[in-house]
Amino acid sequence: MSSPRARRSRGRRPRGAAEPRRLRQVTAGEVRPIRHSVLRPGQGCKETLYPGDSLPGTVHLGAFDDAGRLVGIASLYREDRVVGSARGWRLRGMAT
Repeated sequence: MSSPRARRSRGRRPRGAAEPRRLRQVTAGEVRPIRHSVLRPGQGCKETLYPGDSLPGTVHLGAFDDAGRLVGIASLYREDRVVGSARGWRLRGMAT
């Protein structure tokens, strides 16, 4: 059974919580400006090109604010595990 406080807050965002974002698939080119400014500041733009960016199956995701601005990114790559036989995914280049 939930507490009275939990029942009161159901369906409402806690104070100070971020506004909801919209998530959609984007291109490798769209993630690079945020990679550069957040993950590779002071480095050349070539440093934002990651191995695997253009491989089939790679997924780039973008989070957008209410004004439609790209405010967060993540890239997912198919990558075999180092140990074991299971295939996996690698999350790389996540930034806001």
